[in-house]
Amino acid sequence: TQEAEDGALVGNFTTEPDAAASGGRYIHTPNGSGDFWNGPNARQKAVYCFNVPYTGGYRIDGSVLGMDALSDSFYIQVDDAPTNGYLWDVKSGDSYTRDSVRDRNVADPVYVTLASGQHTVTVYAREDGTRLDTIQLVPTVPSEGARAIPILAQGIHGTLRINATRLTQEIDFTQITV
Repeated sequence: TQEAEDGALVGNFTTEPDAAASGGRYIHTPNGSGDFWNGPNARQKAVYCFNVPYTGGYRIDGSVLGMDALSDSFYIQVDDAPTNGYLWDVKSGDSYTRDSVRDRNVADPVYVTLASGQHTVTVYAREDGTRLDTIQLVPTVPSEGARAIPILAQGIHGTLRINATRLTQEIDFTQITV
């Protein structure tokens, strides 16, 4: 987990004090500084470096505050991908909320597979006023007894067809190997 204000801020991104924010500060592009609805803008970003301890699947979480429908989104890239960024509509409200990065109408949440080592997460301005308090990479290692479906969501694709007409017990997905 990193405090948003510890990132490399470029362009209109500024830090502001707020006693309700973790560490007492958050980042945003101030209201009136402009909206960037055509994808990531290299001149309006906050860059975070993460040292990933092991190869695997990760989710990106943030503590965010979207004040209204015109101040509630960012673009996100991990290691400069995807080119158009993930369009993250953050949770709106009147207090900071933990929210996972999602990609509007595509993935909720977004899962990325990362090799161990250094990686960058870049937050780009989309709508001015959207606040970011913290950002973190969360490992998505299946827990004991978890089904195989989360692993499939991390990049293994295929079709599993089950004829359930004579099914007499629950299918144990943990016994399926790829």
